[in-house]
Amino acid sequence: MLKENIANPLYLQLAERLREEIQQGKRKGGEKLPTEKTLSDIYKVSRITTRKALAVLSEEKIIERKQGKGTFVANHKFTRNITQNLSFSQMCENNNKKAGAKVVSCLLEPSSTLVSQMLKLPPKSNSVMLKRIRYADDVAVSVETSHFPMAMSFLVSQDLTDKSLVALLEQEGISFYESKKTIELVYTNNETSKFLQLPVGYPLISIESISYDKEGKPIHYNQQLVVADKFKFSV
Repeated sequence: MLKENIANPLYLQLAERLREEIQQGKRKGGEKLPTEKTLSDIYKVSRITTRKALAVLSEEKIIERKQGKGTFVANHKFTRNITQNLSFSQMCENNNKKAGAKVVSCLLEPSSTLVSQMLKLPPKSNSVMLKRIRYADDVAVSVETSHFPMAMSFLVSQDLTDKSLVALLEQEGISFYESKKTIELVYTNNETSKFLQLPVGYPLISIESISYDKEGKPIHYNQQLVVADKFKFSV
C-alpha cells in the first residue's frame, strides 16, 4: 500500500512501485498499461497522482505513450559489446533477462562449401548443424545456426532446449579462445519471420562468427540473426 504520512509524495511512491514491477518482469516490454482510472483504482490514489507518476516514468523512458493507443512499457534494447566473446545466455544475464532456447534442428549433414571453408574441413566431409530460436524473457529475439566439426557430434544426442551451449561445451573441456565476426543488415524471410513472429522483410542484424580453440583451429561457425530494434551494440 502507498502511504500518505511519509515524506515521499504519493506520485513518487506510485512511480517507484510501477518501476519495480517493470524491472521485476511483472509488466513486460511492449505490454499495455491499464488506464489512468484503472491504475488509480488499483493503488487507491487520485487520477492526478497517477498522471504525475506516469509522467515521471515517461521522462525516464521506462514507459511510452502512443497517441490514441494508450501507455505501454518501453521495449529496452539489449546492450552487447561485440568485441567480447559472450554467449547468448551470458548476454541475457548481463541485461537481467531470462535466456531460453528452442531447438529447430540438430543433425549431422554433408558440409556445404562455405562450412568446409570456415571450419577448414576436408572436401565432402560431414559436420554438425544446430539451429535454435533464442528467447529473452520468453520473447523470440534471435535465430542461431551453428556448425561444428564431427568431433562435436555428441551434441546431436544432447537436450539443448533452454541450455547454454557454451556452458555445455565447457563441461566437455571445449572452450572458445578467439572469434572473428562479420556484421550486416538483413531482413526476415518466410522462415525467420515465422520463427521470430515478425512480418517478412523486418530488419535483422546478421552476426557471422568463427570461433577457435587454443591451438587456433576453427571449431565453431555461427550465424546469429537478431531482431535489429531490440539490440544496441558497442565496440
